[in-house]
Amino acid sequence: MQVSIINHKLIAGIRGYFKSAAKKKAVLGLSGGIDSALVASLLAEAIGKKNVTAIIMPFVGTSNPENT
Repeated sequence: MQVSIINHKLIAGIRGYFKSAAKKKAVLGLSGGIDSALVASLLAEAIGKKNVTAIIMPFVGTSNPENT
């Protein structure tokens, strides 16, 4: 399956979930990892970036480049 098809299906699924839950906004914890970055990107595309609030949730040792 092509990446664009998977991306489209994920976004459609997120939109469907928010519609069925009657929600328009989301709050997301960003850990600095690729998984939370991917979710933030998908959410922004699905419901609009103005409807996504991201909270930085650093993990000791990974949030500061001087500690790695």
